[in-house]
Amino acid sequence: MTKIAAIALLAFKTAVRSKLFVSLMVVLAITVIGLPLTAKGDGTLAGDITILLQYTLGLAAIILGSVVLWSACGTIAHDIQEKQIQLIVTKPVHRYQIWLGKWFGLLLMSAILLSFVGVTVYALLCWRIKNSHADDIERTGVYSEILVGRKSITSLSESFDDEIHQRMDWLVENDRIPEDMPYQEIYTKTKRRVLSEKSTVAPGQSKRWVFKPFSCGDSNVSVYLRFHLVSAGMDRKTVSGVWLVGTEQKPDIFRSTMDKCRAGSHSILVPASAIPAGIPTVVTFINDAGEQAATAMFDIDDGLKLLVRWSGFKMNFLRAIVVIFFYMGLLSAFGLTASAVFSFPVAVFASYAAVVMLFIARFVVLTNQPIHTCSRCLELGYKVSEVQIAMHKVINGVEYFISSLTGYDPVPLMVNGMVVSWEFTGKALFLLFILYPFSLGVIGVYLLKKRELALPII
Repeated sequence: MTKIAAIALLAFKTAVRSKLFVSLMVVLAITVIGLPLTAKGDGTLAGDITILLQYTLGLAAIILGSVVLWSACGTIAHDIQEKQIQLIVTKPVHRYQIWLGKWFGLLLMSAILLSFVGVTVYALLCWRIKNSHADDIERTGVYSEILVGRKSITSLSESFDDEIHQRMDWLVENDRIPEDMPYQEIYTKTKRRVLSEKSTVAPGQSKRWVFKPFSCGDSNVSVYLRFHLVSAGMDRKTVSGVWLVGTEQKPDIFRSTMDKCRAGSHSILVPASAIPAGIPTVVTFINDAGEQAATAMFDIDDGLKLLVRWSGFKMNFLRAIVVIFFYMGLLSAFGLTASAVFSFPVAVFASYAAVVMLFIARFVVLTNQPIHTCSRCLELGYKVSEVQIAMHKVINGVEYFISSLTGYDPVPLMVNGMVVSWEFTGKALFLLFILYPFSLGVIGVYLLKKRELALPII
């Protein structure tokens, strides 16, 4: 353990003494302090805080990650190129001790720089709020919707399998399905059509959602009801109606009138006293029945949610910084493994290319139809081939791998006032800081053992 600590301390001292560390501190200081002072928001306190959290913290994390990856790519590669690693391996020091020592040294540098970023951003945030000319209502809205950690509670899912199968029977009987269409696609399209119809509320009609029992904690804490309206084609009509929150026996504990609401995401403030304790919560929407009333269409992908306060902003911010640190650990491990295999220029090119490709893959939608094995579809003669099952598993595996690497960005959660939970942090710890770095470390140590470190000079 002392050998690992000695190598880590040496790697950290080398990084600190280099011009890279000083230059990085200057760049981070300019980014963290200069960007909030020069960037203009929408003139509101919420807009200024959004810029501070999303752009300043996000850009600082990108800069820090780029430099950490650059440093990791040169750590072992430079030692091999300059013949310094020969002085270490003859001590003797095992290859895994070299890899771990370098990794811990990079983690120490990342922790110091990230702590500087976190403290500076939080101090600027407090200064911006203190010196803002916003009124009490705007400040309350900021503390309720951004500077808070809210947990999203979705409604209980409803099963429409019988209706979907009946609709598919009708399509088959009336020859409405092409013969070459896979039954998975038939099922998916029919299901979305049924869900879209169930999410539509005609004038004078109503729809309700049921939420499982949950606790709001303090009775003075407010809950936000969030919903998303969509429009059909070029239809831009507004929707009016009444929202009710309560129980099965008393559905109107809380009542709110919605007047001329357009398509988009909307929130309604609901007092915690309207949320029953220990029993399901029922939310009902009643559409207006007048001549000018329009059909309300709710987004089937972004369903109705109840946003409940789960934690304060300080702990939420701290957990977000910790998750960003886990990403620094992953980038350090990736760069070290590349450095153990390639020379410095090749390691940098390969590492940055892989990161860019992974970032682009976040926005690539894999057209993979889900595998459904409903009995009615099998009765109709639609069968699943082994090739389809195999491709389905491969694509699901690729999607899971990409999401496990890119799906733990805490900045969007903070900007939207959502909680960076301990569960979220724990999963990021296991995947980004333990599992993937350990796998990369095993690969890097193995390849470092196979690499010839003392080539003859010709």
